[in-house]
Parts: sequence; C-alpha cells; structure tokens
Amino acid sequence: MVPTAFVLNEMKMSVVKIFSYQDENLKGSLANPYFEKEIFFESTTQLLFLINDLQNALNFPRENMNSRSFTKESKILSSSYKDTASFAGESALATFNIKVLFRQNVSWQGSICWIDEKADAQFRSTFELIILMHSALKSLCEE
Repeated sequence: MVPTAFVLNEMKMSVVKIFSYQDENLKGSLANPYFEKEIFFESTTQLLFLINDLQNALNFPRENMNSRSFTKESKILSSSYKDTASFAGESALATFNIKVLFRQNVSWQGSICWIDEKADAQFRSTFELIILMHSALKSLCEE
C-alpha cells in the first residue's frame, strides 16, 4: 500500500453555491481551502471536472482505478476556470457542502448537505450527487 500525504480535514469538504439554474444547468462557485478564492463554473460538467481536478491535486480520495480516455490528459486544475463571474454579489439560490469520501469504479461516493434547508444525504455515485442537487433546486423553482 502506498502511503498518502496528509490532507487537512477542511480540504475534504467543498462549498458549492448555485447562482443560476436556468434550463437545469448549474452555474455557481466552488470554494475549498486548496484554492486561494472561489472558483466559478458555468455548467454542471465544469463543476464535475473542477471537483475531480481538486481531488486529483490533493490525491484524496485516492482512485481505485484509472479513468478511461480517448486521449492522454495530465492537466490539474485547468486554467479555464474563472475566478470572477457576472453573478458575483448576488445571493445564492442554494448552498451545498460536498464531501467525497471514496472514488471507486470511476465514480464518487460521499455526502452532501443542503445548507439552506439543513438536509443531508449520502450519494453512491456522481450521477446520484447531481440528482440530489437537481432535486433541491427543482423544489426551489416550484415554490
């Protein structure tokens, strides 16, 4: 077994703020002590890549298998992430704490806390994480 570097507990949890949910697309920011400031994302896919890049940079949680790819990619924390956004200063629609505990079978398992409603849940896959976030935002849009 290869020893892993010590990762501070604070870095294991990320705060995701959603500012826009137009056409069921997540737009918002991700904050983690690893970054110097909030990183803004423009799509659900970009959020997922951002979290994955963070996990790779921390090497936590460790992957139990490598992702498949059509090309060789070795980028960590893509320069395409923005540190400013047009919705800076607006209040968030929803805020989530996301903690990925495991990366197994090229997916994530962990916990999500919907801060605004004081609700939490466990997710068994990356897709289930997105479903939980969408269910929270959909309930806000129906009110």
